[in-house]
Amino acid sequence: AASAAMAGILAWFWNERFWLPHNVTWADLQSTEEAAFPQAEDLYLAFPLAFCIFMIRLLFERQPGSAGCPASPSRRRFSPGLAGLL
Repeated sequence: AASAAMAGILAWFWNERFWLPHNVTWADLQSTEEAAFPQAEDLYLAFPLAFCIFMIRLLFERQPGSAGCPASPSRRRFSPGLAGLL
């Protein structure tokens, strides 16, 4: 019963009339020798790649010698004479 309900929800969500133009079906978007289309499996690489980029960012942000190229904005300091003007 639960799998039938889930199948109905998925059929409603992936309805071709909503997502695709009138003369296109999901079968038309399968990769062939003539044309290559993006597939859902292509997303499997996105999360490990994002994690690696995030770790490299943390590595550069936490280096003690990174004062020459800060990743976060530094505080602006004003002279006491300008404090009343701002």
